Amino acid sequence: MGEAFRHEEGVSEQYRNEIEEGVHLAKEFLFDSWKMLLAEPVLVESCVSDGVAGYANRNYMGFHTGSPVWIETTTRQRSKIAVHEYLHLAQLQLDD
Repeated sequence: MGEAFRHEEGVSEQYRNEIEEGVHLAKEFLFDSWKMLLAEPVLVESCVSDGVAGYANRNYMGFHTGSPVWIETTTRQRSKIAVHEYLHLAQLQLDD
C-alpha cells in the first residue's frame, strides 16, 4: 500500500523531504527484512505547530515541525523520527 503526504503550507521543503525519506527508509526496511507491507494506505501529515515531534495511530502519521524537539535535531534525527513512527504502524498491524 502507498502513502499520501499532506504538508501544511509553511512546512519547509527540507522538513518535507526528511519526513518522506524516513517513511521510505522504514517501508524499505520492513519489506527487505520481513517482506512486510502495511495492509492499509497511510496518511502522513505535517504542520508547523508545536506539539509532539511525531505520532502514529493505525494508518496515520503526524509531525509537528514547530516542536522544539523537531527544530533542534539534525536532518538524520528528523528522518529517524519518521522511521520510528512508521514502525509503530507496523507494530499496530501485527497486534491485530
